[in-house]
Amino acid sequence: MLDPATTLDALERGPAIYRRYFLFKWRRSLRLKQTAWPDHYDFGALIHDPSLTAMTERMVLKYTDYPDLAHYLRGYAITEGVLESLDAPAHLITSTDDPMIPVRDLARIARPGSLEVTVTPRGGALRIHGRVRRAELDRPVDRRGIRPRLIRRADAASRIRASHLR
Repeated sequence: MLDPATTLDALERGPAIYRRYFLFKWRRSLRLKQTAWPDHYDFGALIHDPSLTAMTERMVLKYTDYPDLAHYLRGYAITEGVLESLDAPAHLITSTDDPMIPVRDLARIARPGSLEVTVTPRGGALRIHGRVRRAELDRPVDRRGIRPRLIRRADAASRIRASHLR
């Protein structure tokens, strides 16, 4: 995700399958969290909200120190100057057909020399759900052997993002 506000908007306005899938996964996660820490969390009505935006805003206001949803979403965006100080090698992979992470957001990220960007024509959110056969996708990512490196890159990006928020 490049800009959580853009992605949240795409989830709300886009095909319902994505919104339903995300809500299903998130609600399950929140129920597990509430079960594990019943003295800390009560997601009650929040968990039944049909709007991702309203659900997220209620969670932010109740369980974080952010003053509002906009500040929370900006807190983990990697757009604007967030990546300027990135010095660890990183590889951002996206596709032009991803309905949840619009490729236009790439124009809003810093491009330090340590960041490699790969944009494929196909392979967006449908690939995550396994609904498109591999033969139907362009596969430069697989051919280049990038996939095993993604976990290390994501871990490095998380550390950078965390230090940026301090």
